[in-house]
Amino acid sequence: MGPRAAPKHLIGELFPFGILPPGFAEGKITARQYDDRAIVLISTTVVEQSLEGALLKRFKALSPDEEREIFSEDGAPLSSFDPKVRIGFALGLFGKLAKTDLATLRHVRNAFAHSRLEITFDTPEIALACAMLRKAMGLGTHTQDVPRERFIMNTFEFTSEFLNIDAKYDEEAEERRRAWLDLPAPHPES
Repeated sequence: MGPRAAPKHLIGELFPFGILPPGFAEGKITARQYDDRAIVLISTTVVEQSLEGALLKRFKALSPDEEREIFSEDGAPLSSFDPKVRIGFALGLFGKLAKTDLATLRHVRNAFAHSRLEITFDTPEIALACAMLRKAMGLGTHTQDVPRERFIMNTFEFTSEFLNIDAKYDEEAEERRRAWLDLPAPHPES
């Protein structure tokens, strides 16, 4: 799959097609310069890679050979997106709503990756799938009635949270992270 997305990467390196509002970074490439298929394939690959990194943070330390046996060799148990989502859910990295959104992202990705027909975010089935995604809580919430924007913002939110899965947040940011990943509130100390 290539090098894994990591917290050291700049957002523009991971999402080169414009997740920030117009004028935020002058001269940057925008989503309109990428076709819909490229946007879907790039952004879901970044989500999958960041989820893989989050899983690795929960596993015992693995050698590079052990990582390949689990994630990338032929027949590896976590070589595709679906089993990574299932294990992430089982490990408590996210809740049912987030699991459903990740499954929707995967279904949209598969439609673009395997369709022989020309499909876009305006294709009725794709637009409907994107409408089923929750509105992302980050930048650009006002544009998320557009299927492309909602899809991009969802992939951005998941990537951001997975890359920073063990980051220390202030109380407000932690509440936002828990809401996005659909995690229960922490239990009060006894």
